[in-house]
Amino acid sequence: MTITGNYEDATENAIHGFGTCSFVDGVGGQALKFSRTDNSRFTVGSPIIDSREMTISFWGKDFADGHIFHMLSSVRNEPMFTLSMDGGALKFVVTRYNNMHEYKEAAAFTHPSLNDGKWHHIAVVSDFDVTTYSTATHTLYVDGLRTGTVTEDANVFSENGGTSSSYDTGTTFIMGGSLKLSNSVTLNATNMTVDNFRVYDTRRLSENEIKEIYEAKQ
Repeated sequence: MTITGNYEDATENAIHGFGTCSFVDGVGGQALKFSRTDNSRFTVGSPIIDSREMTISFWGKDFADGHIFHMLSSVRNEPMFTLSMDGGALKFVVTRYNNMHEYKEAAAFTHPSLNDGKWHHIAVVSDFDVTTYSTATHTLYVDGLRTGTVTEDANVFSENGGTSSSYDTGTTFIMGGSLKLSNSVTLNATNMTVDNFRVYDTRRLSENEIKEIYEAKQ
């Protein structure tokens, strides 16, 4: 999604969305600006990040603690594939169960500060049952550099498309706004600005490929 002053996908994929964000100058054109006060959000009615091997890549700035994006599941409309900032650190949690019951215990990434008012390139490379059996493995890159890897349990026998699954049940992608994970955990809406959001939904980009994306905008 290259932002061009509207919510239409500027790539050949033509996966358009809708939202309540404002448009501001980005890294190479225009970007989406999200407001905590306005609870602004951007929605795509397609499971764009529901993949067992994928890379999520975008530019962002002005991050604060709170919800960045998530997917809704067809199972009771429950949240999964959440990216948030918790205590100044990015946290990516895939399964519905882990989001709703284990979010506080889930491991966050270790990375340099992202609340310095500067643009940063973020890439999350994720796979399920590829790097490690019955495990979701997530690696974070910030500004072209690998900062670390976290894992979460995801039972390979439960992830079969049924009512216990998270993978293969996605319906809607939502960026921004607040998100209630459980009766005890709500991710607040956050101020942030996002540009050039892309999902490579069939493969994990290499470290060199991610570095090339970052350096192309420098």
